[in-house]
Amino acid sequence: MRNINIDREIAAIARRQHGVFTTPQARAVGATAPILRNRLANGVIVQLAPKVWAAAANPPTWQRQYKAAELSVSGAALCDGAAALVHGLPGARVGRPAVAVSREVNRRQALATVHRRREVPVVTVDGFQVTSVSQTLFDLLSRWNLVTVERALDDALLRGVLSIDDLMDVEESMARLRRPAVPTWRALVEERHDLSWHLAESALEVALHRVLRRLPLDVDVRLQATPPWWQGGRQRVDAYLPGWQLIVEADGRRWHARAADFERDRWRDNSAVAHGHRVLRFTHTVLTTRPDEAFDLLLAAGAAASSARAA
Repeated sequence: MRNINIDREIAAIARRQHGVFTTPQARAVGATAPILRNRLANGVIVQLAPKVWAAAANPPTWQRQYKAAELSVSGAALCDGAAALVHGLPGARVGRPAVAVSREVNRRQALATVHRRREVPVVTVDGFQVTSVSQTLFDLLSRWNLVTVERALDDALLRGVLSIDDLMDVEESMARLRRPAVPTWRALVEERHDLSWHLAESALEVALHRVLRRLPLDVDVRLQATPPWWQGGRQRVDAYLPGWQLIVEADGRRWHARAADFERDRWRDNSAVAHGHRVLRFTHTVLTTRPDEAFDLLLAAGAAASSARAA
């Protein structure tokens, strides 16, 4: 095969893989080691890792870097935050990619953090091998705060890229492997299941009050209060902290009910913001499995309010 045809074949492979190709792929179309060294010396290609190359004409995007990370480890799939970014989940940011493999490999890789895992469900998205949406969200429970994971999970459910059955399948497989995040995941699934138990309002209030009682004694906390801009009306909030200009709501509704009431809740939140207040909403899962995170968010909101007054 003439060299010009080899170059075209390699370019075609790179276009399908975000500008990246491997040494075995290049050899399959006739590129020998001397040919690759020649193209490298002439600036036609760049080497990103052992046996992983990129066409110099392709810009160094995060897609190119992530695909190179995936190809740098045999049998790997992007996972954790990298998979979340590929899936388009809210809260995902570009960073050092992580890959999951189901067998023994060297954990020290230049382009990626390597995790060895059993029973890794893998899908293909936009040319990437990635962990499934449900598996990605489960894995992120140990890396993201619970509020961010819940937001991403609900977004995936609303977009139809995730189903309750997917969540239950992951719960079953992770419980079999005795992964520590299973209880939190189970609570998330139960909240969103059509047949899930509707949390008694009194139990939810107890969970919220446990968190609020940890606040300093000088913080004015008014339970079941009506904010000033709703005077004369019947609307109440679960907790109103006037000194912090903060409203705290606890939500025990099933997920489908929360989705149906989204516009009403957003209007209430926008009304509070229009009057200079912040709104924090906590679900049953957060209040019962991650109360420390909820408390930290409350303190952060109080610190932000104090800073705003001092400015």
